[in-house]
Amino acid sequence: GGNMGGGGLPRTRDCAHPLQVTLEDIYNGAEKKLVVDKIDSPRQTRKEHSLTVHIDKGMQHEAQVKFRDDGDFIPGQCVPGDRIVVVRVSPHARFERHGDDLLTSASLPLLHCLAGPATIAVKHLDGRTIIGTTEGARVLGPGHV
Repeated sequence: GGNMGGGGLPRTRDCAHPLQVTLEDIYNGAEKKLVVDKIDSPRQTRKEHSLTVHIDKGMQHEAQVKFRDDGDFIPGQCVPGDRIVVVRVSPHARFERHGDDLLTSASLPLLHCLAGPATIAVKHLDGRTIIGTTEGARVLGPGHV
């Protein structure tokens, strides 16, 4: 912010706002409403301003969505900077995200692991049930299914 624009008027600073989203939102894509305060009058009164934020599939934690020229301003005295929404992904109860991978844990009875094969059903973020099968007669260590 702070540079000149709009016929020589100073530009206001960019405004940043956090937006909490779920891992499901990131996996499936979503639209979220965010209500922020905005100043856009000479009296500098704040009023509610609603933004529709598009959450793209695969978006990263701390990704930024920019709304150009949507920041606070006073007509005739300055021009608006940008409004930036910082996407923050909430922790999930069953899955962890590592880059573009999703990891989860599952417990199996020892007998199934030794005698195998064992079947594991995991409900995915999009509602599908993913079925995994272990190999029989082989001892498996953590992270090998």
